[in-house]
Amino acid sequence: MGMVLQAVAWYLYPPLMYLLAFSAVCAISYGFELVSLVTGKGHYEIKDAIASILGGTVGIGLFALFLLAR
Repeated sequence: MGMVLQAVAWYLYPPLMYLLAFSAVCAISYGFELVSLVTGKGHYEIKDAIASILGGTVGIGLFALFLLAR
């Protein structure tokens, strides 16, 4: 998720690509958990949101390394 969002942010607005990608990762990760809480389907766990944000951040970092290597 992090790599895809970073690539989209890089395409749309390169000066703020890290901030846009990280904000989108946080919003999607926590938003998914909020939907689980509101609908009652699935399990609402803040640990899942944190793990998803950390995974997205790793993806953002990998894409940043790709951009630096170009």
